[in-house]
This record gives sequence, C-alpha cells and structure tokens, in this order.
Amino acid sequence: MRARMPDARYESLMIEVDDATLARRAGGSREAFGVLVERYGGRLLSFLERRVRRPEDAADFAHDAMIRAWQAIDR
Repeated sequence: MRARMPDARYESLMIEVDDATLARRAGGSREAFGVLVERYGGRLLSFLERRVRRPEDAADFAHDAMIRAWQAIDR
C-alpha cells in the first residue's frame, strides 16, 4: 500500500470535525472515514493485541472491524 500525503482538507477534518459529523460524512467520503480510522484504529489494535495471542490476529481483527464499520456507517 502506497502512503499518501494528507492534503489540507484532510488535515482540517482531523482537527476541526467531531466524530458524529465524520460518521455522517463517511458514507460518501473516504477522507472522513480515514480520519475516524486515524483517531480510533490504533486504540482498537492495542485493545485487540492485549486480548489475542498473536499480533497478526489482532491486526486482522482490527482490519475486519474497520471494514464492517465502513459497510455499516450509514446505519
């Protein structure tokens, strides 16, 4: 996966927008969902790493959880 440089709009979302607004926007905006992943992905991964034996499993579970969140964001 190629890393991308965040643009000013993305940076603005990171700083200024609350989670509820991001969730509403995320249905049509990858950037908005990306901000939510940035905010909570690390915490989710840390939580899972403390509960499973293998770090690879924790990463898989976190990835699956984020995909499910993306798929259900409109609900």
